[in-house]
Amino acid sequence: KISGVDGAEGMLRVFSQKGFAEFLLRVDLEKEDFPFANASFDAAISNGVFCLFSSLDRVIGETGRVLKRGGIFCFTVEDVSKTEPRMIVRSGMDIYRHKPEYLASILSSAGFEIRAQKNYVDYHLLMDGAIVIFTAFLCRKK
Repeated sequence: KISGVDGAEGMLRVFSQKGFAEFLLRVDLEKEDFPFANASFDAAISNGVFCLFSSLDRVIGETGRVLKRGGIFCFTVEDVSKTEPRMIVRSGMDIYRHKPEYLASILSSAGFEIRAQKNYVDYHLLMDGAIVIFTAFLCRKK
């Protein structure tokens, strides 16, 4: 069973059109608790979202709360090797880069261990003439 949460109605509409989620809900991921019981999911995925948040404490903490022990958490952030400047503006949006030490600390606090991380090029931005590197993380709930 697949559930989806996002802060943007437009993204929920796009996801809804794909037709494979059973449940979609608008949630302010930076400010609201997730409307799910503790340990109710086997896996969580976030792609291309965390670079929009200045702080990841709440969203990663809540993900840790709703994942079962041994659960898998995959997410992406803008290239962790480029931590300066911390905030940049791209295409009219504030983009945040999170330091590796910060990510390691909040992941550990939320009960996660990092199992792997890998950089990749976000090819969608190549069309705009910008090469943007993201880092993908694979974590496991302890």
